[in-house]
Parts: sequence; structure tokens; C-alpha cells
Amino acid sequence: MVGPRDLFGVLTPAQRVDDLMLGQLTQTISQQLTDHPDWGLADRRAPQPGEEELELAFSRTPALARRLIALRRLDKVYSDLEALVVKLGDLRDERKNVVYFSDSLPSPQSGFSDVAIDPTGGSGNPPPIRVGPGGTLTHGPRAGEVDTRAADVERARLTSIDFDQRFRELLQRARTANVSFYTVRPGGLDMNYSLLSQGISNLRVLADETDGAAIGSSNDVRPGLKRITDDLSSHYVLGYYTSNSTWNGGVRRLTVRLKSTGERLRARREYRAPTEAEMASLRA
Repeated sequence: MVGPRDLFGVLTPAQRVDDLMLGQLTQTISQQLTDHPDWGLADRRAPQPGEEELELAFSRTPALARRLIALRRLDKVYSDLEALVVKLGDLRDERKNVVYFSDSLPSPQSGFSDVAIDPTGGSGNPPPIRVGPGGTLTHGPRAGEVDTRAADVERARLTSIDFDQRFRELLQRARTANVSFYTVRPGGLDMNYSLLSQGISNLRVLADETDGAAIGSSNDVRPGLKRITDDLSSHYVLGYYTSNSTWNGGVRRLTVRLKSTGERLRARREYRAPTEAEMASLRA
């Protein structure tokens, strides 16, 4: 489906969005797929940076440690998707497509009640003051010790994240930036598959709300990938002059219909209007 003028890039959770390299050549595509063989993050056994500290700090409550690590990884995925939408939105105004491979994209609400609970049974005392190198007074853990206060701060941050709100904002930003998501669930109809599952239903919502397509209700993803190929192989680029001359930077809705029948077409749903300052810059 990649044409000679298209840009292509591969991004995994092990990278940052700033690491994303877009190229046109087939050799670039082949090289990126070779350089990034490891895709998943959620089920990796090797701990990521910062996770061992959480496991040690909450060793007496392993269930909590596992939950915090899962939230930390989910936070990374959301941060990547948010930054990716911004990057692609700034790249060009034409439609951008993301083929998103994941078995789930949950959006748990915040657990504010957890913030006030100290699962480690700590006393809440300030860190002890001790004598550091050179006889200077310092505080905090010694070398090799677990920084329990830092772990508590991270626990409070993770459990206060409202992923449900972030998911809704991601949809809004993707529509405004003209970014479409094609979600592919490699697990297919495995034992975890259920449309009642929030994480799986979110994959469908993400695709539907950004004019993409959701693939994953079958154990053979090839027909779904062929559907994505057909969907992206041909399209029209239409432009128009708006009659709304209020330049306030607001989001404007778009609806495209056939004049003959009134049938609504799949098209970009909204865009951000320029501000007065941006219009002045364009005129200059």
C-alpha cells in the first residue's frame, strides 16, 4: 500500500516518539522492520527502567507492585500515542494513517482513593538525615537502598491518572489532526476476546471515531490486513473555502455528503481553525 510519495515509519513502546524516522524508500521500510523486532511491552518479562524499584519498594504487596507496573506501561503507551498524533498533525494536513497492533487498550479511571493509602505500612515520616561524603548533611536513601518516598510519589501519580479521560482526549486530538487509526488485534479470538472487555472495545472505538477500521474478530488477520490495504490504496483529496471567517483557533466539524442522494461519506470529521495571529502570518 506504500506509494512512492508516502512516508513510512515503525514505532515500538521501547522507543520514544522523537526516535520515529519516516522514509520513502523500500530499503528504509525493510531496515526499520529489521531494527525493531521486539514489538510488545505489556507482556515483557524483562523489567523496564523504574520497574525494579517499584517491585522492591512494594515487595510486601506484590499485587500492588504488578498493578503499578501495568499502569506505568499503559501510561507509556498513551504518552506515545498522544505525542505521535501531535507529530503527525504537524507533519502535514493530509490524512495520516496509523496501523496500531495491540491486543488491548484499556482506559481505567483514576483511583484517587489509593492516593491516601500507604500500602507499605510506612509511618509517613520524612526521610532520615545522614552524613554524606565529605561530612556534609544529606537525606534520602543510601546507595543501594530503595527510595520508598520516590516510589510512593510514583504510586500516587500512577493511581491518579484518569486514562478514560485521556482516551477521550486522544480521540478528539486524532480527529482534529486528521490521523486515522487502523487497529489490529494479533490475538484474534483468543480466550481474552470479548467485546464487553473495555480494552478490546476501545480498539474498535479508536478506529471508528477516527475513520479507520478495527481488525481482530478472527483468528486470521490476513483478510483484515487486505481490507486495510484496499482502504488506503485509493482516496480523494478534496479542498474547500470556508465561509466562516472567525479565526479563533476553535475546532470545526466537517460533514461530506453526496449531493445526489445525501449519503454521508467517510471523511475527515473536524479541523482546527487558524487563529488571528496565524492568519496575519499567512497574509504576511
